[in-house]
Amino acid sequence: MDGEVLVQAAKNVNYLQWCCGIDQSEHVIESAQQKVSEAGVSRKVRFVKGDVLNEECLLKVKKQMNIMGFKPAQLVSSMLFILHDLERPAAEKLLLNHKKYFGNTPLIIAEVFSIPLSVLCAYPNYRPASFQFIHEISGQHLFTKREFHGFLIRCGYRILQEQIHSSIPGLKAGEHLDTIATYVVMPSKIS
Repeated sequence: MDGEVLVQAAKNVNYLQWCCGIDQSEHVIESAQQKVSEAGVSRKVRFVKGDVLNEECLLKVKKQMNIMGFKPAQLVSSMLFILHDLERPAAEKLLLNHKKYFGNTPLIIAEVFSIPLSVLCAYPNYRPASFQFIHEISGQHLFTKREFHGFLIRCGYRILQEQIHSSIPGLKAGEHLDTIATYVVMPSKIS
């Protein structure tokens, strides 16, 4: 977490009164706090040291938010990493726990997408080719954009907003394949 997603949310999502970032590293939190301070949004952003996969940490955060008078619709959660950095079961657990503890709180997720090998071979000098190769040899599985959307739906989330940051030309004239995107998602329904 470098704080940039929370800075952008605090500045650009008008209905949010507060944002909360969770990270295990005190150094990372201090760096993110500096970025938030420089952006002038410290009053809207809070940080908590902890593990987003640990239910005790999430319960502690929820209790703190309740004590401070925050309501779920006034908060935003930010992925401190991209979902493909987790194995699928851990990513699913994170989404289910988010829904369980934070209900209708919007969640910001940044993700990098897998691109078909034929496209990567056609454009070997584009950054996604080397990026995808590094992920494959490290054992991380990148989602295709379609897989990612399906994963969100299976976990009970709907996409509120999508911001594409990067794309690569496709093999068909005028085609572009998205490679990096940020999403604002929210649980479809709370059980």
